[in-house]
Amino acid sequence: MIATTLFSNSHIYMTVAAIVVLALIIIRRLTTKYSSGKRNLITGALLVSIVTTVGIGIYPILFKKKADQSAEKKGDIEKTGGTIFICKITPMRDENGENIAISPSSVQRAIKTIEKRLGALNLKGSNVEAQGSDEIRIVLPGIFEEAAPQIRQTLAKLARLELKQVHPDSHSPVAKVAAYPENEFTPSYKLYVLEDEDEHGQLNKENILLRKRSSLDGSYIIHAQELYGPYEGKLTVKLNSEGANKMFALTKNMQHGVDRLALVLDGKVLSAPVVQDTLRAQFEISGMKDAAEAKDIAAALLNPLVQLLVILEERTVSAELALMSAQKP
Repeated sequence: MIATTLFSNSHIYMTVAAIVVLALIIIRRLTTKYSSGKRNLITGALLVSIVTTVGIGIYPILFKKKADQSAEKKGDIEKTGGTIFICKITPMRDENGENIAISPSSVQRAIKTIEKRLGALNLKGSNVEAQGSDEIRIVLPGIFEEAAPQIRQTLAKLARLELKQVHPDSHSPVAKVAAYPENEFTPSYKLYVLEDEDEHGQLNKENILLRKRSSLDGSYIIHAQELYGPYEGKLTVKLNSEGANKMFALTKNMQHGVDRLALVLDGKVLSAPVVQDTLRAQFEISGMKDAAEAKDIAAALLNPLVQLLVILEERTVSAELALMSAQKP
């Protein structure tokens, strides 16, 4: 490892050249007492010996350097230390409730999504590849146990964003629905729970009725960015032109200052603000605890998973263990 660090290709070539020049000077001095024929014979023999010795010494360094670079490129955590995740793609179901076979294109789509999510987290040197017909192997050099929970959450998040209209008179029927969930008092609506913390850190819960059918989803998102400072815990979202038109059509007919629009991420209500004006391409999402969570959600929204990933295996190789393994002959 030390030799690989100290010797780049240019350093090796300069070293070889210096050794050869030094060897020629020494040979010249040592052979001045001999005749021309003997001197040529001895000089040739010594040069062959020196060049052979230098080659034998330098070749393992060059070979090891290329091997290490190849291992690093492939994400070989046995040499660098890091974490490996083995994930399984959950099959979707058809209208009859039967599992739909996972196609190679579905696997490749999931791989590209994972790569984009990891790239958004500035994880360099990662390697994502298919393993079998429905599994994905993710190698993350330099990622250890302290960073694993964030990666685990990033991999498992579907990031399905839905905008659902809140029942215009939600407070009246919500008590009945909560008490008798088996009865469909409002067939087009479903009961959700909105959790929110106040300025004192107290958790508040609100039962709200949301329309079952989404008014808009995250497929129209072209940009998502977390906010900082006084806006920490929020992110701004921008829609494409089609999404902007849908948002405009949705909110222009709402009663401004009264009607609410809920933002639901993977089945959890993030917020349900009152619509104050007609919305178009850009809006804000609140309900995250800090900028770090907002950043993770923003990255997921830009790269949503169509099918859920289940983590089957997680293995971490410490930096110390990797160093010991690399130093073995």
